[in-house]
Amino acid sequence: MEAFEKATRSAIGADGKAKGRVRRAIDHPNFMNINYHDAEKKIRDVAVGEAIVRPSSKGSDNLTISWKLCDGYTVHIDIKEEEKDPNALLAVGNKLLIGTQEFESIDEILATWVGPCSDFAGMLMAQDYFRSMTSSEVMELMRKEKAENPKRIPYFLTHYRGMPGKFRLWYLPRSNPKNEPVSVNPEGYKFRRQMFTSPNNLLSWFKQHYDDPIPQAPGQSRYGNNLSVNPAMQHLQGRPPGGRPQPPPQGPPGGYQGYPGQHGGGGYGGPPRTPRDNYARR
Repeated sequence: MEAFEKATRSAIGADGKAKGRVRRAIDHPNFMNINYHDAEKKIRDVAVGEAIVRPSSKGSDNLTISWKLCDGYTVHIDIKEEEKDPNALLAVGNKLLIGTQEFESIDEILATWVGPCSDFAGMLMAQDYFRSMTSSEVMELMRKEKAENPKRIPYFLTHYRGMPGKFRLWYLPRSNPKNEPVSVNPEGYKFRRQMFTSPNNLLSWFKQHYDDPIPQAPGQSRYGNNLSVNPAMQHLQGRPPGGRPQPPPQGPPGGYQGYPGQHGGGGYGGPPRTPRDNYARR
């Protein structure tokens, strides 16, 4: 204990703040004094939806929550701490922030942020049209389905590789595959600046509006492919903007039992329809 106190005193600078990752004095069952790489290793052995709270490389005024989205995908959320006790600078702050959203405790973040995000992500991954595939694999699959039935518009959901916690909606209206990002937050799914509370609502809206102009966002191409533009956790840095159209009310998200990933793909294989009707109706 004396060694820990000595180490923590030396970690605090003249300004009362620690620079870089330091050991923290936080009493919480989810907290571990580990770094990013150790968190990635430990998260492999926990259940989907579980989270580890750890020190941040940004210093003693930040924490990081590492949340297991699914096997092979971990989301790292930056937490800003404010209103800290001057006599316990390495303890957790009394006000915690994700973007501009305030929380009073780690437990509140886990219950009202990580929990809902995990549920919404799980429902999306449970969709028949979800595929755990690379970009080249899903494009090849869509081209194959398009060749078998040129009148259909194949579409699939995948992880957004390199951006855990964000997904991509792929579709092939003509000859060139397209994809657009789908973000998950505690309120549901953000797609084209609109919010949806269920995957079915999102996909139903998409089928009717896939050929509408894609809203431009700062740093995003008009085609929706922002592979190297947005930081990995941009979708977890605050609440979705207000003033958006609201989908019909839905029940609260439930837990999930994994995702199939091997079912038939999207698209409609029946008689010719108008372009907006060429999707499967569910």
